[in-house]
Amino acid sequence: MGKQIANLGGSKLRGTSKRRSCWRGSLLEYNILLTSARVLLGTEEANRLEEHLLREPDYDKLLNLANRHRVLPILYRSISQNCPQSVPRDWLMRIKMQYMQNAARNLKMTGELLLILDTLKEAGINAVPLKGPVLAQQIYGDISLRQFSDLDILIAPRDVKKAVVLLVERDYGEEKEIAEIGPSLLLKGIHHHKLLNKKSGTTLELHWKSSPGIYSLQMEVESILEDCENVLILGKEISSLEPEYTLIFLSQHGMRHTWERLSWIIDEAALLSRTSLDWNLIRELNGRRSNKRVLLLSLLLVRNLMNIAIPKDMDQQLRRDKALNEFGCEIMAHLIYCENDLSHPQLQEINRNIFYSRVFNNPAEKALCFLRLATIPTNVDLETVNLPKALFPIYYIIRPIRLAGTYLGESLYGLSRKLKR
Repeated sequence: MGKQIANLGGSKLRGTSKRRSCWRGSLLEYNILLTSARVLLGTEEANRLEEHLLREPDYDKLLNLANRHRVLPILYRSISQNCPQSVPRDWLMRIKMQYMQNAARNLKMTGELLLILDTLKEAGINAVPLKGPVLAQQIYGDISLRQFSDLDILIAPRDVKKAVVLLVERDYGEEKEIAEIGPSLLLKGIHHHKLLNKKSGTTLELHWKSSPGIYSLQMEVESILEDCENVLILGKEISSLEPEYTLIFLSQHGMRHTWERLSWIIDEAALLSRTSLDWNLIRELNGRRSNKRVLLLSLLLVRNLMNIAIPKDMDQQLRRDKALNEFGCEIMAHLIYCENDLSHPQLQEINRNIFYSRVFNNPAEKALCFLRLATIPTNVDLETVNLPKALFPIYYIIRPIRLAGTYLGESLYGLSRKLKR
């Protein structure tokens, strides 16, 4: 596996900023993260992890990398349970402290999530948590094994305004949030609304779509809310996504963010290795050709990086699809060599969208994808320009202008830096 990753050195993730970070390390630290995850999932022997650790990695870099990819709990668990003697004692205590702090934070946020779900349920609102502690419980059986910074809840569009009123009463946001949520629902590209708890500092994302409108990656929200399973978390049963919906959601979420974090790939691998999935249902839910390619790409990453077996027919499709294999190599190279993208956040949005459009192999789908990406407003547009409700249609004009301006500005900046050298 190490040789396979090393061979990616010449590969570049096209459409990303060519400016590189000060990341200059070997692949050893990255391989330790991969191996620790595979050991936890049971697809790698623990002695392999010990062999990597005995090669004397840069432990500060390893810790920073684990936090960057949000896999510190997995790294600590694998090392502490299998080869604690292979790392410096003071470093092990340091990572243990961070692990315990994360566990305490997760516990606090899980308690907050349960209170929010109770509030919504009492008001007759059907709500399902996304990612966060429920996903940790669902795929790892332990809420301490994921790192997350906010809470995500999915509800039906008709319940959004009512839910925001209730959440404002629980100190999430202010009265103006209720007024702002209405116009947001009018825009096709908006799929969630962020609310900040003024007392606890917890961020809650209230979703009414499975994905931003600029993508074709949409699941029927009503179906998701109806087809749920119960998960026991902190002694309480709550609704969560069925594993088949979870798999599709994780693959789509990873695609939208070009799998910038290793944790997203590990989560999907854990779901595949520890859950019995109905693959016929997955094929039915994931009917669109573009959606199929997104799922295949995520399965390629899970297979190659986590040594997880995937259905035979999908494995054969991947072996025949050279383009998807190239995309997989780009993503893996980006994971290793682009640890800190210094480009503007709005440019990162453009780069992700360009990568997403490249996954399509049908010219008509590709053209339609570019049209949606260029014209449909998103949450980023709302955050960039604040317009009153009466002027919301102007966002459809602002978006292409903003995208063009951002990309042109970044191009001129890159050109000026080259001329100065």
